[in-house]
Amino acid sequence: MKNKFVILSIALLALLAISAIPLPAQAAVTYGPRMDEVLIKIYGSDTAEFAALEAQEIDLVDWPLTPTEISKWSAPPYNTYIALDPYREIGMWQVDINNNLTMLSYPNWPSPTSYVVFRRAIAYMVDKPYIISSIVGGYGAQMETPIMPWLRWYDTSITPYTYNPAAACQILFDNGWRDSPDPDIVTDVKFPPGHPLAGQKLKDVMTNGPSGPSDPGLIFYIRSDHSLRRQAGILLTNGDATHKGLEAIGIPIDLQDVPRQVSSPKVMFQKDFHLYMGGWSLSRDPDYLYDLWHSDQMNWEITEFAWNYVNINDALWDQYTAALKRPATLEEAEINAKLAQQRFVDQAFFIPIWTTLGYMAHNKALHVLNVDSYGVRNWWNIFAVNKPSVGVTGGQLRWGFMHDPEALNVIYSQWVWDWQVLDKIYDSLLAMNPLNIAVDMPWMASGWSVGTWTNPDTGQMSSKISYTLKTGIKWVNSTNGAILGDVTPEDVRFSFQYVYDHVGWNYPSVADIYVNPDGSLKIEIVGNTITFYESVLSVWALHWVGGLPIIPKFLFQTIADPHGYTPGNLGIKETMIGSGAHYFSGYNVGVSMLLLANRNYFMPIVPNTDTDPTYIKIDWGIFKGNVKSGDWTVNVLDLIVVAGQIGWTGPPGDIPADINKDGSVNVLDLIIVATNLGASW
Repeated sequence: MKNKFVILSIALLALLAISAIPLPAQAAVTYGPRMDEVLIKIYGSDTAEFAALEAQEIDLVDWPLTPTEISKWSAPPYNTYIALDPYREIGMWQVDINNNLTMLSYPNWPSPTSYVVFRRAIAYMVDKPYIISSIVGGYGAQMETPIMPWLRWYDTSITPYTYNPAAACQILFDNGWRDSPDPDIVTDVKFPPGHPLAGQKLKDVMTNGPSGPSDPGLIFYIRSDHSLRRQAGILLTNGDATHKGLEAIGIPIDLQDVPRQVSSPKVMFQKDFHLYMGGWSLSRDPDYLYDLWHSDQMNWEITEFAWNYVNINDALWDQYTAALKRPATLEEAEINAKLAQQRFVDQAFFIPIWTTLGYMAHNKALHVLNVDSYGVRNWWNIFAVNKPSVGVTGGQLRWGFMHDPEALNVIYSQWVWDWQVLDKIYDSLLAMNPLNIAVDMPWMASGWSVGTWTNPDTGQMSSKISYTLKTGIKWVNSTNGAILGDVTPEDVRFSFQYVYDHVGWNYPSVADIYVNPDGSLKIEIVGNTITFYESVLSVWALHWVGGLPIIPKFLFQTIADPHGYTPGNLGIKETMIGSGAHYFSGYNVGVSMLLLANRNYFMPIVPNTDTDPTYIKIDWGIFKGNVKSGDWTVNVLDLIVVAGQIGWTGPPGDIPADINKDGSVNVLDLIIVATNLGASW
């Protein structure tokens, strides 16, 4: 210990001596993304998009590859110019089931899928291992609940539904839906005793679907634009040489093999469906079980999107997910996450099938950042990607999209392609580390603090979150990127109040902030520090507040009703004013859109890094060996981290202190720290 202290002291003295030596002038810093332009090209299906990458019409895809592309592109000549990007997705593909008692097409009597026994029978008809091996090509992990099986919150004690037509038929027989428990005996499923149509065959009554009397049955939307979901849906309906489908055991299906543009209004808005091959991009925090499927998230306005479009309305589920939304500790969160999953499986609310353990892809001319659990389509990669042949900065990224955005409305947009654009325009206070998504990073904020206060209405301790807004962040024009003014704490407070008043897509971020008697949210500003007073205590509160997109008060205070394709339907260029890393330049619907780098952005370009997170030990001058909660500023503590390793040798960059990755820690590494003192994320 004494020897180490002596070495540390000598190293710091040496640094002080060296710091008196004039250092070379630093090159001018470039701000914003590495590449000047993002040209988004729209293809309408995954197969068309993958063909475009193969033909080198685009540089990057936005969708997980099918087994066909993975196999083909792993071999010459394709592997000479296409790189496969492995990732483990926080998301799922599932058979959505409409739990509601009635629906638009059949409003006068209970839907078959409102019966839990009927949903359980369907669950026994889904062969998940077979779908993953034969359709997904093994590039998936089996899902039993909406929680990723490798996360802390997952309940490993769950008993899965396994493919078993005999079990499905036995359930239907025991409850009066089928005349025989034998799946090999052909018999039509009929309505059970107690139903207003008891004894009548489903195929004779269910003729109001899109196909009419020519193809009666449960309305089942599969996705013609996503080959994997389409194949899984066809298998569930018709079976194959080794599998019985729903039709084979007497459940009639009105199969709708259509793209998203057709299915979305019917499923997410009108809720006029029985089954749907769905997909969700999910979150690192498990409170999305509440945000997406608690009964509070049901919405029967047929012109409005509903998160809980499968209409789960169950008292126990609500109890567990509400407790999961507002836990005082992570241990409490884990308990309620597992209770919720047990109820989920028992009630067969819907049928998760797989989460992607697969690949996306890019052209090898690019240097990409493959983001933990999100892949190369994540915001971080679009910010960091570069083309070495062009230079440190510059060039155009050609990015493939499966679809056009459904809307470009920061308040109400919900589709993945909407936010693949919007999150480039609007920023938030907090970010996640792209190399370890469990680590929070300040973004528009320079730091944060977490505390408690006493809710005067309940007398209970509740969460209090403070963020300090960085100075120098600018609003920029959506036409040319010109500066329109500074982002202020008032913009932050306004953003939360506006989303609260208009109940938009990001409403969960503001829903639990304490409401003053005058209807305003309890958000206090002192200098550049904004403090949010929650009405509940929750370990997730930091992320609720930190993730809300910040919007310009000077624009949105003039928009009384933000509904529309853009807020207030005022137009893209009139409303797409943000402080993000890009600004919106142009859009040819169904063809392409163009985003340009915001060179007035508050963050400098990401330096060259390795794409393997194992070897990334320093990011933007902030040392991962000294992650300080809410404080990512280079200071004397970072000097100590490096000085304490003086004399180390080993693989280049293998420890955080080897800043310049030359395989040794010496005074050169200390110089880098010294010249970055005060730098922060």
